[in-house]
Amino acid sequence: MHAEFPRLQLLALEEVLFHEEVGAERVERLRAQLMQSGLLRNPPIAAPLEHGRFILLDGATRVTALQRLGCSALVAQLVDYPGAGVELRTWSHFLPQWKLEEFEERICRLGFRLYRCSAAQARHALANRAFVAAATMDGEQMLALHPPEGLSVASSLRRLVHAYAGTGNFQRVSEEEIALLRNPAAPLPGVLVVFPPFTPSEIRHLALSGERLPAGITRHLIAGRLLQANIPLAELLSPTSMEEKTQWLQRWWHERLRHHRMRYYPEPTFVLEE
Repeated sequence: MHAEFPRLQLLALEEVLFHEEVGAERVERLRAQLMQSGLLRNPPIAAPLEHGRFILLDGATRVTALQRLGCSALVAQLVDYPGAGVELRTWSHFLPQWKLEEFEERICRLGFRLYRCSAAQARHALANRAFVAAATMDGEQMLALHPPEGLSVASSLRRLVHAYAGTGNFQRVSEEEIALLRNPAAPLPGVLVVFPPFTPSEIRHLALSGERLPAGITRHLIAGRLLQANIPLAELLSPTSMEEKTQWLQRWWHERLRHHRMRYYPEPTFVLEE
C-alpha cells in the first residue's frame, strides 16, 4: 500500500454515512473517555462520495460517541476509496469455549440452512456468495450458512452476529491471528466464524443505501494512518460556524506540525494488549 501525507478535514456529521452498526456499550465507554480526556486522539477515516457526502471507513464508534457528546462536526482523515492507500479485509469472530453443536443449535433457530463442507469448499462458496458465513472448530471441517429466505447478505449477517454478540464473549481476529488460535502446541478451544470478502463498491453501496453490516466484520487497513493527533474536543463542541472551525483546524494542524515531530512506521507490528 502507498502511504500519503495525512489529509485532515472538518466534516459536518450529517454528511457522514455509515456502512456498519455500532455497539451501544462501546459507544458509552468511549463517550466517557472522551469527556474525561477532552481529546480525540485518533481521527476517524473517511472517503469522499458524490454530492458532498463521505463514507466512514473506520471509527464508527468514535463518530457516534462524538454525536452523543453534542458535536455537530468532526475532524476526519481523508483517503481515496478505492485507493492505493486502503486495503479492505474481513475480520473473523472467535467464540471462546463454544462448541460447534451449540453454535449450530442456536443458528438453526434463526432460519439459516446449514451445510457441512471442507475448508476449501467453504472459501470458494463464500467468495461466490453461496454462503454468508462459515464456522469451524478445527479449521478443516466447516459448517456453512446459507442465508434465511428473503434476507439480504447484510441483514443475514446482522441476524447471525446479534445471536452471539449478546453473550458478550467473542473476539475479532485477523487472518494473521487465526494461525495463533490454531497453533497445534496450544490450540484455543472455541468456534471460529469466517465471513465472505467484500469489495469497496459493495461498501459504498451499503452506505448510500442506508443498510449496515454488523460491527466488526469489515477491516480497512490504512497506509499512513494518523495516530496521537489529540484534537481538542472543545473546538468541535463550540458554537462557532463550520467556516470558523475549518479555519481553526488549519491553524491548529499547522502549529502541530511545526512543534511536534512526526514519524512514519511502515513495519507490521505485534502488540500485546493489557
